[in-house]
Amino acid sequence: MNEIVERVMQSARNAPISKISRTELRSKVGNYVELLSSAGKRDPEELTDLGIAYLRGIIEGPDPRYTGC
Repeated sequence: MNEIVERVMQSARNAPISKISRTELRSKVGNYVELLSSAGKRDPEELTDLGIAYLRGIIEGPDPRYTGC
């Protein structure tokens, strides 16, 4: 799992992150990847892609086109 988290974090190495520390981001991504793994996701590439999407959502915030309704 650490390799997957490292790959996800590398994808955001140049992203401007002001709201949250990299340590906290790493922890959130690690927890998310663990959750996916416990739910049956096993493919490292898929876990990496899902982790990157999750990280992007944290960094960029919610898509303003969607209200959540």
